Formats: sequence, structure tokens, C-alpha cells
Amino acid sequence: MSDEEPSPTPIPVSVRLFISGAVIATASLFAVVLRDGSVPGPAALAAFLALAVPVWWIGETRISGAVTISLISVLLLGAAVVLGPLGAGLLGLGFGLLTRGGMPAWARVFNGALGAARGLVGGLAYLAAGGSTQPATLHGAASLATELGFPLLAADVCQALVNAVLIAGIMRVSQGVPLRLMAARLLESGPVYVAYGILAFLLIVLWFPAGVGPASSLLILLPLVAAHWTYVQYAAQEHAREQSLDLLVGALELKVPALRGHSSRVADLAARAAEHLGMGPAEVLDVRRAAML
Repeated sequence: MSDEEPSPTPIPVSVRLFISGAVIATASLFAVVLRDGSVPGPAALAAFLALAVPVWWIGETRISGAVTISLISVLLLGAAVVLGPLGAGLLGLGFGLLTRGGMPAWARVFNGALGAARGLVGGLAYLAAGGSTQPATLHGAASLATELGFPLLAADVCQALVNAVLIAGIMRVSQGVPLRLMAARLLESGPVYVAYGILAFLLIVLWFPAGVGPASSLLILLPLVAAHWTYVQYAAQEHAREQSLDLLVGALELKVPALRGHSSRVADLAARAAEHLGMGPAEVLDVRRAAML
């Protein structure tokens, strides 16, 4: 008699409802932009798809907990200008659905809705802030700042907020993480979004005012990879620090088998208590490390 395979963990109703709401909201945004009828040009779309391949291959870098950074933000910002809201939304949808690594189907659906929402909202925010739909006609610092730079900054902020709200929401309904704490963790990566906004601005300037065209995507790839590599090193240092602490505690617990796992359980309990007391992300991390010891 063969052993029965364990049944998959059922998805909580709250998670299903939240993901369904995200999908419906994203589909509504698609319906809004489809009324405009604007379709991205084939050359521009091909250039972004070519740049999307290495960005997809590089993937995401986990900074802490559920907080990740990705070069996708740069492409979505650039697509908001070059491809318009529809093109940016479709690009974000593709990135989300094709996320590397194994994951449940519901998580992939949520990632698709999140990526599409970021692209759509970024494109709509750019237009609402007075962003130029003909960036090739922009000349001079004043026009570049008022019709490209500031609208691109508005799109960057809106994308960051959409990302923070949706991820904080799904973490709340799936794991019970307080909304305020999760949003604070996500918004800690604000400087990253600023840097990515600058790279997206350079991409657009090279593409249109400088006249480089789609080839500008190749010129911007190197600084994109360099920026991502910097945060990869930071994440590796954080991981090494946590791993060293785990090894130290594990070595101590080997001497008293009855206490195996005790430090981790105390750390989890202390961290949750710190979260509910309203401590910030850095303070919660310090409490967890102190409790481990």
C-alpha cells in the first residue's frame, strides 16, 4: 500500500478575495486604457522585449523579508513613456506571470495583477502629470524637466505606492503581517525607486531627444546591471550576517538537544510582539536578533 501524497494547503478565503479584487481592479484599468485605442509601435515594443529578456533572467533580489527589488521598475517606467499605459501594463503582466522559480498558481496570478497594475498606473500617472506623448520634440532643460522629468517622477511614486499597497495587503491577509509595518518595509526601498527613475529618465532622453532610438536600451543595460549588482551585494551581506547568527545559535543548541529550535521560536514571538507594539522595521529586526541570543 503506497503512502498518500499530502494534499495541498487550502488557500484562505481572505487571500482569494484579495487576489480577486486585485485582478478585477487591474482588468478595469485595462478597460479604461483600451478606450484610448493607442497601441505601442512595433519597433519600440521589440526593443523593450529584447531588454526584458536579460532583466527577466537576472530576476529579483530579496533585501529583507518579503521586500525585493528588481530592474523591472526601470522598464515599466520607460514603457510608460515609450509604449503608453497599455504597453506598460502588458509588459508588467508578462513579467508577473513569468516570474522565475516555482510558486503556487494563485501567487503567479497575483504577481501578474501586480505587475500590470504598476505599469498601467505608472502610464496613467505620467499622462495625468502632463507628460509629453512626443518626447522627441522636447529640447532644453526646462521642457525636459516639466514635460518629462517631473511626470516621470509622478509615475515612479505611483508605481511605488501601488507596489507597497498590494504587497502589504496580501501579506496581511495571508500571514497576518501588520499593514503599517509591511508598508514601512517596502517604502524603505524608496531610494532604489529614485535611482531607477533616474535610469528610466536617461533611457528616454537617449531614445528620443538624443536620437539614439531603440538602441538606447542597450546603452542603459550596463548601468542597470551595475545598480542591481550593488543591491545584490548588500543582500548577500545581510544574508551572511543572519546565517552566522543561525550557525552560532545552532552550535549552542547542539549541547542541549531539548532546547533545539527554542531560540528561533523565542525570536519569532519577540518579533511579532515588537510588530504589534508598533516598532519600525529596523527595531523589529534588532529585537529578533537579540531574542535569538
